Amino acid sequence: MLLKTEIKEFLMSQDNEMHAKIPSVTGIALILGSIIAITGFMLQQTLGLNPDDAATWLQSLGSNQDEATMGALLVTIGLLGWVVGVAGINSALQDTPGKVWASPGFLLICFAVISWAIIGQALVLTEIEYGAKLTGTAMDQQLVMAGGVAHSANVAITVLGSVSFGAGMILIGLALFHNHYSHEWLTYLAILVGLVAIIASLIIYPINAEISQLVTGFCFGGTVVWSVGMGIYRLR
Repeated sequence: MLLKTEIKEFLMSQDNEMHAKIPSVTGIALILGSIIAITGFMLQQTLGLNPDDAATWLQSLGSNQDEATMGALLVTIGLLGWVVGVAGINSALQDTPGKVWASPGFLLICFAVISWAIIGQALVLTEIEYGAKLTGTAMDQQLVMAGGVAHSANVAITVLGSVSFGAGMILIGLALFHNHYSHEWLTYLAILVGLVAIIASLIIYPINAEISQLVTGFCFGGTVVWSVGMGIYRLR
């Protein structure tokens, strides 16, 4: 009987220790993941890419293969790490009324991360390959067309991911709003970031792709601020 009691107490202590570590993992993943992802995103933007001109886009990627590849890898690694942090937030909200919003929000964010980090960046690497061929030879229309298809697919995936991300952030924000899980400004920032992401993708992008890209950049910057704020809050 005494042995059973000791085993039970040991298992409870291990369980408590594991749950105590979860906030730390969540906080670190949110902070580091967002910073790494935004670094990769900014590196890609420094290449002077024009989303409206597939040929120029491909040539820019081909002329800056190392920077473009590094940017794609950083975005992938950062987003995959970041979504681990969001998973921690979703897990913490499951015992609260906010789980009604948190669960679908997390699924939408996962879809966005898969779109951006895996499918999108794989297409970027494909575009880099086509761009390298274009810079090494004369302008081949077949290569431009093939690269243009990859570019168009990447744009579509990016827009779809942005809408999914925006909806997910809004739902996460609503989940936080119904719980005293974080500072109030972090709740409103999550909702604001989500709204801006959707507006940039569905309203601004069809009118002007470059402005949409700029607004999306500010949106990602807001996501980093939110992630760092939430991460620090979880580490406290």
